[in-house]
Amino acid sequence: MVSVSTFFVFINAALAAAITVNTTSGPITGSSINGVTSYLGLPFAAPPIGSLRFRHPLPATFSPHPRKSSLSKASIQFQFQTAFTPTEARALPLSAQSEDCLYLNIWVPDTVKKGSVAALVYIHGGGFAEGSAMSGTIVFGFPSLPQAGQQNLGLLDQRLAIEFLHRNIHLFGGDPKKLTLFGHSTGARSIAVYTFAYPHNPLVHGVIIESGSARLGPPLSTKPASDAAFFAIAEKLGCGNNGSDKEFLECMQRLNAAEIRKAVWGTVLNSWTAFTGGAPGVDNKTAFDAEEYKRRGSSGQFAQIPTLIGTANYEADTLVPFHENGINYTLSDLVTKDFTCRAAIEAGYRARNGVPVWRYRYMPRLPAVTAYEWMRGAYHFSEVPPLWGNIERLGIKTPEKWELEMGDYLQKVWGAFAKDPREDWRSWGGRDISRKAARWARLGREIFRGSDFLSRESMMTGAI
Repeated sequence: MVSVSTFFVFINAALAAAITVNTTSGPITGSSINGVTSYLGLPFAAPPIGSLRFRHPLPATFSPHPRKSSLSKASIQFQFQTAFTPTEARALPLSAQSEDCLYLNIWVPDTVKKGSVAALVYIHGGGFAEGSAMSGTIVFGFPSLPQAGQQNLGLLDQRLAIEFLHRNIHLFGGDPKKLTLFGHSTGARSIAVYTFAYPHNPLVHGVIIESGSARLGPPLSTKPASDAAFFAIAEKLGCGNNGSDKEFLECMQRLNAAEIRKAVWGTVLNSWTAFTGGAPGVDNKTAFDAEEYKRRGSSGQFAQIPTLIGTANYEADTLVPFHENGINYTLSDLVTKDFTCRAAIEAGYRARNGVPVWRYRYMPRLPAVTAYEWMRGAYHFSEVPPLWGNIERLGIKTPEKWELEMGDYLQKVWGAFAKDPREDWRSWGGRDISRKAARWARLGREIFRGSDFLSRESMMTGAI
């Protein structure tokens, strides 16, 4: 059950002089650099190793010994060559990987007064196959192992992390009533799925869904198909013919993690990179099939909390097959339309049920984030570096002033939404929200460092 998306937590608060915080999993001593105190490697779950591999996550055991702030190892994962690998490379883990990867990283600015304030919780993308807090998940997070019960252990890991933050965020100056989830790509899909899985107790007061939705990507696998795929891996590893369920599970738990990773590598992957038996599947608890999402969406059976959801203008330019001379733009546009329409569907569910919802379309072509000349503009992942304020680390080009300002703008918009999507957000375009329609905005049109508002027709141009 290992390796789930690791979270980044941004807290608009600061502690006083003390930098040791006593959490429910034990004390952690932060380190302060350039006005920000970092609490890295805070365990929220028991290490999913040995007899806990492929099992439901358990809360971390309390340890009285103070932990020093230090990044944990990246999760065991795959990395794939895509058109945005040059921009992604510095964000992916190059260090050691481990099953023992269920940790949180928390940053607290020292310059802000202590108090109960908003927190942003980030779930990264990576196709359920790559990524980490240093920037993942493979079969360890979604094993589809009948003998261990529910297969979507990675999604349960995410829930446990959110529960941990809900209980502990006040210790860092945060307000547990002002937690906002945000994520990109598979992280966004995880968040969208989460709102359907926990309609009555989401533990967060808002979500930001970047380039993802509950139904975006390949259909979630059914239990028989996932079980068969996982069993094929088990047979490769010599565990397929063990008699009882207990013996089969124990055999898989005894294996070295590197052996399992090697067995999965070379197995058929789906078109969105995750191993067929190593991605979320329909269990009707944490994830549902398309018809059930439609039913729940239409009936309002999801977490009715403020939502910001959007896509990039040329989303799929970095997702379709590519070569040095470029891509098939027709194919890219078809995939981009799918992103646009899925976002429209998710927004529509919320608008028709009276839930505050806004849509955006991220537009700019930032030279410092554009690795190839054939890239037409904003693509899948291109808002992530400016949003995180680390464009320079990509090493493609020295960012111009307006590119850095675009990043500042995104941070302010996301931050205002997190503080209060019903009040603070109004100054950024949240006024006059209709109960019958979402609000649309273009972010960063050309070199415009801001947003302008669109009609539904122009927002949906090219949608299928």
